[in-house]
Amino acid sequence: MRSCSLLMIAAIATVALMLSVVTSGAQADPPKLVGVWTGQVEAGVSQGIQEHESKVVEPTFGNYELTMTLTISRQEGRALVDIWSSPDHCE
Repeated sequence: MRSCSLLMIAAIATVALMLSVVTSGAQADPPKLVGVWTGQVEAGVSQGIQEHESKVVEPTFGNYELTMTLTISRQEGRALVDIWSSPDHCE
C-alpha cells in the first residue's frame, strides 16, 4: 500500500513539475496534457509495487524496470482525470 502511495505522489509531482516548467514566468493557460504517456520506472531497490509486480518479502537490489502508462482522458485547467497502468494492473 505504501509503494502505491509513493507511486501516486511521484506521478502528481511529475505532472506538477511539467506544468511549472512549461508555465514558469508566464500566466498562460496550462498545457494540454490529454493523451497517453508511457515511460520506464527505474530504481535500484524494489519491494513490490502494489499489483504492478510480484511481491517480495525483502527489498531487492538490482536492475528494476517497469513500463508505466499514464492515460489522461480529461483536463479542466490544471485538474486531470487519469489512469496509471502497468502490464499487470491499472488504477
